[in-house]
Amino acid sequence: MPGGEVELAILMRTDPGWHGYWLNPGDAGLPMKIDWQLPEGASLAPLRFPVPERLLVAGIVNYVYERDHAILTRLKVPADAKGVLPIRASAQWLACTDKVCVPERGEFSLDLLVGPGGSTERARFDEWRRALPRPLVSSAKFVLEGDKIEIAIPLPESVTVSEPYFFPADDGPIDYAAPQTFRRKGDLLIAELKRRRGEPASLSGVLALGDGRGLEIRAIPGPVPGGGSRIGD
Repeated sequence: MPGGEVELAILMRTDPGWHGYWLNPGDAGLPMKIDWQLPEGASLAPLRFPVPERLLVAGIVNYVYERDHAILTRLKVPADAKGVLPIRASAQWLACTDKVCVPERGEFSLDLLVGPGGSTERARFDEWRRALPRPLVSSAKFVLEGDKIEIAIPLPESVTVSEPYFFPADDGPIDYAAPQTFRRKGDLLIAELKRRRGEPASLSGVLALGDGRGLEIRAIPGPVPGGGSRIGD
């Protein structure tokens, strides 16, 4: 409707043996870049990516997708919109196997009808939304300790965590190839990560819980308690 919002999806189909990259590709690779052409008065929210996977090739850790996946965003429709809104975009991304990488590019287009009407794709969008990390309302805390970064993530003790892993959104502070360890202390999950470089003022990323679920977190400097019981690998 005019002045409302609608969710858009970029559906990426991945052939067996190939992979694409998360917003932070890790040690190597490139994230998708999109140049949007929108009608006057329209705007888009930041892209939202599903929880990624780790891929280790020749000692290099990449953050990737080896399966079909959807990248979501929300379009703000102009208040005076009517008729059809033409949505256009040019995109570049990198498609790789464990032996070769191919730069890809493509043109996206959608003619969006303005006005009342029900969604015909709700089930598919619900599935894609379930693959997104859920935002953590409370801020996590982190400390820099020599060559380590410790992050205390508020997470109720009742939440099952089988194989946690922290995907940093920003390149630099965290060593991708180093092992990550985790411990539980009450309603905190504490990540112990190897520090690579820099002194970040904040940390953001996705905490994968080990079963396809993930949490989108932002950490600020603050106390991280010692002790607790180790979990995961």
